[in-house]
Amino acid sequence: MSLSHFYKNWICLIWIFAYWIILFSFNTSYCVAQDSYSKSPASDDSIIVIEKVYLQTDRDYYTQGEDIWFKAYLVEDPDLSLSYNSMNLHVELISFRSEIIDSRIIRIDGGLGKGDIRLSDTLSPGVYRIRAYTNYMRNFANMQIFEKPLIIFNSSDKEAVRFDSVITASVSYNVSFFPEGGSLVNNVTCSISFRAADTFGKGCDVSGEVFASSGERLALFRTAYKGMGRFYMRPLDGLSYYALIKTPDGKTIRKDLPLSSKNGFTLNVSEYQENGPLITIRTNPATLSSLTDQVHFIKVSAHKSVVSTLGFSINNSLSTSFRLPLDDFPAGIIQLTLINSDGLPLCERLIFNSKENLKLEVTTDKPIYKKREKVSVKLSLISDSVINDNTFLSMSAVETSFLSSNRWSNSTISSWFLLESDIRGPVEDPAYYFDPGNTDRISNLDLLLSIQGWRDFKWKYENQVFYPEYGITLSGRVNKVISGAPMQNTAVTAILRKEKNELMLTSATDSTGLFSFDEVDFTGDARMIATAVSEKDSPAGHLIIDTTRYSPEPVVNEKSGSKFLLIRNLIPEEEQSETEHEFIIRKNKEVKLLLSDTIMLGEVKIVARRNKAASVNYQTQTAYAVQRVAVGIPDATIKVTPQDERFNNFREIIRKGVSGVRVEPTNDVTQSGIRIRGSGLEPLFMLDGITVPYDMVATFPVKWIDRIEILKSGGIATSIEPSKKNKGTIDEEPKYNGVISIISKPDEKRDEKIPVFHSVNRIVKGYDVPRIFYSPDYSSPSVPGIPDLRSTLLWDPDINFFENAVVDFYNADNKGNVILIVEGITSGGIPVTGKLEYKVE
Repeated sequence: MSLSHFYKNWICLIWIFAYWIILFSFNTSYCVAQDSYSKSPASDDSIIVIEKVYLQTDRDYYTQGEDIWFKAYLVEDPDLSLSYNSMNLHVELISFRSEIIDSRIIRIDGGLGKGDIRLSDTLSPGVYRIRAYTNYMRNFANMQIFEKPLIIFNSSDKEAVRFDSVITASVSYNVSFFPEGGSLVNNVTCSISFRAADTFGKGCDVSGEVFASSGERLALFRTAYKGMGRFYMRPLDGLSYYALIKTPDGKTIRKDLPLSSKNGFTLNVSEYQENGPLITIRTNPATLSSLTDQVHFIKVSAHKSVVSTLGFSINNSLSTSFRLPLDDFPAGIIQLTLINSDGLPLCERLIFNSKENLKLEVTTDKPIYKKREKVSVKLSLISDSVINDNTFLSMSAVETSFLSSNRWSNSTISSWFLLESDIRGPVEDPAYYFDPGNTDRISNLDLLLSIQGWRDFKWKYENQVFYPEYGITLSGRVNKVISGAPMQNTAVTAILRKEKNELMLTSATDSTGLFSFDEVDFTGDARMIATAVSEKDSPAGHLIIDTTRYSPEPVVNEKSGSKFLLIRNLIPEEEQSETEHEFIIRKNKEVKLLLSDTIMLGEVKIVARRNKAASVNYQTQTAYAVQRVAVGIPDATIKVTPQDERFNNFREIIRKGVSGVRVEPTNDVTQSGIRIRGSGLEPLFMLDGITVPYDMVATFPVKWIDRIEILKSGGIATSIEPSKKNKGTIDEEPKYNGVISIISKPDEKRDEKIPVFHSVNRIVKGYDVPRIFYSPDYSSPSVPGIPDLRSTLLWDPDINFFENAVVDFYNADNKGNVILIVEGITSGGIPVTGKLEYKVE
């Protein structure tokens, strides 16, 4: 080693030594040991993508026959950026019996999607759930499935059923205690949070006293918000502790407190200020004397990622305090974990980093309106800094009687992405913590986070099982007709047609006879004609299309404490009665005035709808398209009429006379005797666009033939099955002369049916077709004076802007209050929510 290298290495050692002296200096300061947003080395799956989804619905209450309108936001942690990880979002409506009664596949484009669900006229009233998730989310043991309760009322005053989901049960109360940081430590003043809840999981007000086993009273406590509260006590060696609690029904119950430890640490968070909260680590003399290493760390995590690791020294002190600036940390839940130098976790605490530098302001041009008067709404983003992000919003205008006043189960996009999706269990009244008008919301949110635990995201399986979806999968299988055994390496070809668009698909079966057409991108219903073809280019096997192979995530029955259970206890009985009564009144008006003459929510603009005649000819047109792709435009067409059904086969129809085509007698069952333009070669035969041997069409019932297409072109080298049409070359010896293509009638036009095993002709469903919400325009005096009984006055899921936007709509004929609810997210990952109420006289 050279002398220069020696000096360089020595200088490096000096710098490293000086760094560690500064890092572990004997004071209460801390330093950053990792860069911001570095991944936790303790977790192998920390680099995986975490998806979260949120749905905004137009309202909370519905009745039979109405529409649920929704907007979907799919984001990724840690920055809540709009996700491109998945393209398919599964949205399901779940009954109070935990059954999926309706489902949709919503196309997600750049993290955004929209759709609607029409409620059946015969739907039973009760508490339903709408849930949303991607296939990829199913990999996690604690999934980010979004669920929201919806109330379906009975719109008839005859034999009204009152909430089948409500279960009658006696009310009882339970109180749980949560030492801050995780445990009580002897001879250390500890903060203890508690939550009191009834049988239904709803927070309730209680008061109580804490006693030692010696009989000494140590503390008094009382709930502060939603059954939650906090008190302090100093446990001592050799004693246990219990609480006597007075419940809302006047009874007194006894609950034991958690046992205290002889050794350990407590992690306390207090005094939130602009420069961050005060972090205090406390211990007792027994623990301090046993420490072999006074260096400890606070690991700061947010949204699965380790943001920073802060090192400090205990300094032979029973208490160490410092402030934790939160400016460089992301908004939302921050997890603080006290660890020793070996990485062993000692305490854990959740705090919330609130960054309110962006506000969505909703204003109207006036506070009071008349019926059918135009309402002009201005949406503005207000921030302390320059706004460079695009903002994606959805907005509903709904009469307040159709929104829950309790809103115990109501989430906002902010509460879901920043709070609910990151902690265990349901959150009572989550929107409360994000309303700046609630002055105590920050302290109550801190109380909530000291009670409800962190939601950990771990792979449910050893490897990834559920992959992101980027299109519709059309799948099926091919079996042998007689034995039912799977057929391997069988080609499956299909054409997918929707209106004027066509898509050719090819696949092959595996060893189990299964096949699939993956990542097919189409919306709505489409006609698919598929055929199984053997290696000899002839139809083979029994083709079965199974588009329902996708199995939805199992529905979990709700247990006590869930926000979906016993909704009657959460919504005042008076409010239920008033809302249901309003539904009945409006339904009676519709019946009296004739539904077809009444402006209702369900009226939408249909993007495209095929008429019945077009549907009947769908198979014919599709097969015709396949043939044209393969061989070109036919020279002659014979339309089979009812009078032609007297013939025994298609040869007799052609014999009637087609210029340039001659039908000769033949005793060979494999030969048709059809000659085109004097050639000695047989023509190529096709059935519904697929090449087939002559014997397959020789006895094909004439009554099932829609038309016969004839191509009088010259020699054709080989069979022209669509997926293999480039197989032959012009240098090969001609094998056929011309083409005879038989196009069959669709199933619905056939009087008799026989099984056709090798081919399938059916409607398949793609992405859900988003309908357009109908909002009348009363600016013209020519608008008919029919009653306008809409409950949702406006639903606009596609509001995009940078700083401000204006949305106009018209009121209906109902008096009362209307609330505007606007939710969305910026391209920078900041969720925003705004609302405003106005009056209609």
